[in-house]
Amino acid sequence: MEGKAPDFSSGLVPKSRTNINSSTTIAFQKKDMITTLKVIFSTLLVWVTYIVISTSLENSLFKEWDFLGSIPWMRATLWDFYANIFIITLWMFYKEKSIFLKIVWVILFVCLGSIATCAYVLIKLFKLKPGEGVKELVGNR
Repeated sequence: MEGKAPDFSSGLVPKSRTNINSSTTIAFQKKDMITTLKVIFSTLLVWVTYIVISTSLENSLFKEWDFLGSIPWMRATLWDFYANIFIITLWMFYKEKSIFLKIVWVILFVCLGSIATCAYVLIKLFKLKPGEGVKELVGNR
């Protein structure tokens, strides 16, 4: 098998690993998925932060507000944004126990949008214990 690329056709774990035992394979898959999500959300956080800062340096949102508000697609985009914020907020309300943290995160979500969302998901990803996966990320309190 030397010199041959691993076969990933069955998922994130190469077939050569699947002959270990199934619980070890599942642990590898969970770790690979969580690592992948950390990379994706870190990249998104950096990219969106860069876009927001560079755009803010070029144009002031407050100077452009009347013009932007007159564009139907901008209004639709804002409605779409706040619908997504509502969904993310419901998930965060489920995950967080502290009323103080719930209030802080709602303010951050509304003011920072995707920047706060990526940061929240990254915090939750880095708080996962070894062996925990997406199920624990999404469902556990």
